[in-house]
Amino acid sequence: MVSFPLPPIRSPQLTVTDTECLADDEGRERTECTAVHVRHVTAVNAFSCADVVLKRGTSRLHLRAKGSGMNLGMDCNKVVEETTETFVDAHEHYDMLEQLGRGSISTVRKAVRKKDGLVVSLKIAGSKDKSSLVEAEFKMLQSIKHRNIISSFDYFETSVSSILVLEYFAGSTMEDAVRQAAQGHLPELTSRELFRSLLSAVCYLHTSRIIHRDVKPSNVMVSVCLSDLRLLDFNVAKRLTEGGAMTMTGTRLYFAPEVINGEPPSEANDVWGCGICLFYMLAGRLPWKTLPESVFVDHPALKVTGSWCQNLSEPCKSVIRQCLTVDYHWRPPVRTIMMHEWFWADGFDPCSDADLNADITPSPSRSSRRTTL
Repeated sequence: MVSFPLPPIRSPQLTVTDTECLADDEGRERTECTAVHVRHVTAVNAFSCADVVLKRGTSRLHLRAKGSGMNLGMDCNKVVEETTETFVDAHEHYDMLEQLGRGSISTVRKAVRKKDGLVVSLKIAGSKDKSSLVEAEFKMLQSIKHRNIISSFDYFETSVSSILVLEYFAGSTMEDAVRQAAQGHLPELTSRELFRSLLSAVCYLHTSRIIHRDVKPSNVMVSVCLSDLRLLDFNVAKRLTEGGAMTMTGTRLYFAPEVINGEPPSEANDVWGCGICLFYMLAGRLPWKTLPESVFVDHPALKVTGSWCQNLSEPCKSVIRQCLTVDYHWRPPVRTIMMHEWFWADGFDPCSDADLNADITPSPSRSSRRTTL
């Protein structure tokens, strides 16, 4: 009998992309997938061998990593199961749309509330361990109301995750808006109006004895026309009346010098964050590329010089210097900055801002709603 040598068996070629595989793993029912290796026909007869490489209930991501000799350090099947269950529960009340963003502890998706057609944003924390943070953010947002602070509508828990229902604000983060700008930065007048709105939001918080603690370009949403904004991400915000120690959170380059040096949190930290946002809008970058790793660091003084600021007005430069004053004892409060001459241009009267004239008293808390699904 004459036989022909068999060619080497090649691995099956999957035609779907990595992104499609992840989407399939996260949102769809698992389906059985087989790859058939066909061997050559001999002179006597032909035969084929089917090898099942993906079995029902097994994550594609897990198998791909295993095939490459990688150890993901997590149970992919459990992740798939929990993510799928989250969307099953959320689908009872919302029509899920596209993903809007992803943070360190949560994913944000656009959705439509079924009962009234309201377009909302769902902030989904995919771990029950983070539920306390999400619930604390919900309670904080329920106690405040300002036109430039994102609104919260509801909070509910599924068996595997916590979901915060937020106002949907069309636009992008300040960070992305600056990156997409034609000149790589925003004009002074545009930056001034956005900065005025940001200061108004922070002034309202400080009037209510609340510090945000994480004011930075990625936590500010700006409208498509760059005329409106919302301050986001209150998961580390604190009431000064609560007291207690507070750990450093966030990205080091955004930290105020006193935070790095271990000083107690204060409103001055938020003023620094606002200054970082203003600098970023006008320069298209952060003031410093790197900072020393030492906790107790002599923060470099800001120099408002160079080509990036040669076309800026002197009042604008003055506001930048004041917000980013290294010694927080000399850093002006938000109310003082809002009265700066830079904001008096074009006939605008800063004294007309209700937040500037508000009494320093805590705002009344609204009744909180919480649903467990």
